[in-house]
Amino acid sequence: SHSVLQHVSRAEFLETLREIRRVMRFDGMSSHWVDLTDCLGGALNNLRFSTPLWESAVMAESGFYTNRIRYSEMLVLFREAGFEAEVIAIKRWDCLPTPRSKLSDSFKALSDEDLCVRGFHVLLRPL
Repeated sequence: SHSVLQHVSRAEFLETLREIRRVMRFDGMSSHWVDLTDCLGGALNNLRFSTPLWESAVMAESGFYTNRIRYSEMLVLFREAGFEAEVIAIKRWDCLPTPRSKLSDSFKALSDEDLCVRGFHVLLRPL
């Protein structure tokens, strides 16, 4: 997939990964490019909103929804779904593109290292 996983709703993300795992052969592999930038300006503007507002039906139907799952959390979810994840490329910002003070409280505590990942390419293989 290319820029698909970030558009799967947070509520359906793990279930979607588990379904991919279920239909994959034991020796299969999938390749995914995940874009963690917002669809509003290529920064982290999507992290400015509270979770209840962002996960509301209005936002989900807006055309610019992303699940806001960050890089480190996504790696955990891949494993939880039954995959070994091999990250083969990472794109990073040199510094935060959106000031930390503008982020919603649920994202302010994340490390710069995690927030500065703007996208990555990952290969998923069954565990």
